[in-house]
Amino acid sequence: MQINKRLYIMKNIIKSIVLASLAMILISSCNNSTKIVPGDAIMKATLGGANNTTVLVMEANPFIVTPDTLKTDEQGSFVFTKYMEGSGYFELIVGSQNRFPIYLMPGDTLFLTADMAQFEESQKFAGTASIYNNYITEFTKSSNDFQKGIYSKFSLPEDLAVKAIDSLRDTHNSVLENLKMNNADLDPYFVEMEEARILYEWALLHNIYPMYFRYLNKTESFEPSPEFGSYLGAVNINDSSLLSLGIYQSFLDTYVGVEMEKYYKDDVLKEANPSVIMYRLELINSLFSDDAVKQVMAYKAVMDYVRYDGIKGYDVYYDYFKEICPHEGFQNIVNGVLDKWQHLKAGKPAYEFSFVDMDENEVKMSDFKGKYVYVDVWATWCNPCIGEIPFLKKMEEEFKGKNIVFVSISVDQTQEPWKAMVANDTLKGEQLWAGQAKEFSEFYKITGIPRFMLFDMDGNIIEASATRPSGGVEKQIAALPGI
Repeated sequence: MQINKRLYIMKNIIKSIVLASLAMILISSCNNSTKIVPGDAIMKATLGGANNTTVLVMEANPFIVTPDTLKTDEQGSFVFTKYMEGSGYFELIVGSQNRFPIYLMPGDTLFLTADMAQFEESQKFAGTASIYNNYITEFTKSSNDFQKGIYSKFSLPEDLAVKAIDSLRDTHNSVLENLKMNNADLDPYFVEMEEARILYEWALLHNIYPMYFRYLNKTESFEPSPEFGSYLGAVNINDSSLLSLGIYQSFLDTYVGVEMEKYYKDDVLKEANPSVIMYRLELINSLFSDDAVKQVMAYKAVMDYVRYDGIKGYDVYYDYFKEICPHEGFQNIVNGVLDKWQHLKAGKPAYEFSFVDMDENEVKMSDFKGKYVYVDVWATWCNPCIGEIPFLKKMEEEFKGKNIVFVSISVDQTQEPWKAMVANDTLKGEQLWAGQAKEFSEFYKITGIPRFMLFDMDGNIIEASATRPSGGVEKQIAALPGI
C-alpha cells in the first residue's frame, strides 16, 4: 500500500496551499539612497529574528527558475527594488523553510515588519501595496485555520465535508467582495487571480477528500457519489495564465494524483508499467494539452521523484521527460539533483556505517558481507514507517534461512522509544539505532522516511531507494542470484 506516503504528500500540499499559491521578489541592500525610477516597486522589511539571514526572492512565473539571493542586516532589515512592467506575485523565502507570498505593482511601496517566531500573528503592512497584502494575510489565516481541522472535517460523510469546503470558499468570497466594494480602483489582475485562487483551493480540497476519508476511516472501498465530481465542471486544467498561482499548480498535482490512484490499485497495470514515474509522465502527457502546463507538471513530477528516489530508473524515463519538457532551466535543475546521486548508482560501494544494537554493541555494514542486505530507515514517530512493519515482518518470515539479512535502522533522537517499540512489537531482524546520523543521511540523500535500500553480497548498492515491503519488493529479492 502506498496510501501513507501519498497522504503525507497530500498533507504537505495542503499545508502549502497558501505558502505556495503565490510568489514574491524582494531585497537588495539596506542603502537608504536607493533610487526609485518609474516602474519600480520597492519593499522595505524588518524581520525580527532574521538578522544576517539569507533571503531568496522568487518570481511567481514557474519558468523563471533563478531567484534573487540577498541577506538581511544586523536588524533583520532589507530593501528591494524591482522594475516591473506589470503586476505580479512573488515569494519571499527567509532561511531554509519560511515562505511568504507578496503582491506588487509598478510604482508600489510596501513596508513589512514581523517577528519570524510568530509571523502570521505579528506581520504588519504599510504603504501603497498594503491593501493587497493585508488581503493575502487574511486569506492565509482562513486557509490555515481550515487546515488545522482537516482531519476532523475530512473524516465526515461526503455531504458534511462538502459543506465545510463550501463554507471556506464562501468565507474567501465574502472577504474579496468586501475588498472590491470598498476599493473601486483595485488592480483588475489581482481580483481575477484571487477569484481563481479561491476556486482552485475549493477544487483541490474536493480532489483530496476521498483519499483522506479512506485513510481516516480505514475503508479502502469508499467512493464518492456521482454528483461529487461535478466540481470539475467549474475548472480548467489547461490554463497556463494561472501557473503563477501555486494553488493552481497544487490543484493540478492532486488532479494527477487522483488519476494515479487507478495505477496504485491495479496490480495488472503496475505489472505492465513497472516504472511509476514513467507512467505518471505518460499520464501527464495525455491529460494536458497546454504545452506550458504540461512542462510544469512534468518538471514537478520528476523533481518529486528524484528528490526521493534519485537516479533510480533514470534510463527508463529521462529521455521521455526531455521530450515533453524541453525547458532547459527545468532540465538543468533536475540534472543538478541527479548529479548529487551519482555515488549511489548500482554497483557503487555502500556507506560503512557503525551503529549500536539493542545491547549497545557496535554493528557495521561490513559485518554483513557475504549476504544480501535489505535496509529499512525508520523512526517510531513515523506513521508511514509503522505501516510498513507488518509487511516487513511477513517478508522476514518468507526469507527466513535465505542468504539475506534485514536491517532496520532507527533515526529516533533518543534510544528509549526505539528500544520500547522493538521490545513491545517483537521486531525481528537486525535492529540498530543511528540517532540523527547526519553523515549517513547525507550520503544516502535521505530527506524523508521510511527509506528502503538493497545491497549485494559484496556490500555494493543494488538500489539506494528500493521498493517498500508493501510495494512487492519480495519478487525482486526472490530473483536475486544466490539468495
